[in-house]
Amino acid sequence: MRIGVVSDTHNHLPNVSRIVELFNAARVERVIHTGDITQAKTIEAFSHLEASLCGVYGNNDVERDSLDAAAARCGVELHEPLLALSWCRRDIWVVHDPRELESALPSAHVKVLF
Repeated sequence: MRIGVVSDTHNHLPNVSRIVELFNAARVERVIHTGDITQAKTIEAFSHLEASLCGVYGNNDVERDSLDAAAARCGVELHEPLLALSWCRRDIWVVHDPRELESALPSAHVKVLF
């Protein structure tokens, strides 16, 4: 499985468009966003992905209502950190701020962290 990882897009739509092009060309199957999307129109730009997108909120994702509405329209899953995934028999944790791992990491058996 090919996984694309992106972070801190901060509503920079030209970069998001290029990211979408690159991920689609690479036939990425799933995309993880580690936060700081910032505005709903960024989610709409990501809707052109040929892969599913999930991720976590970052500290600059303050427009939660509009982000949630856009995510629902576009089939994007956004979560509060720490997001725990299990793909292809691999446990994956997703956070925006590494400090979000401090309490969980010492006892974790997770091998993939974003």
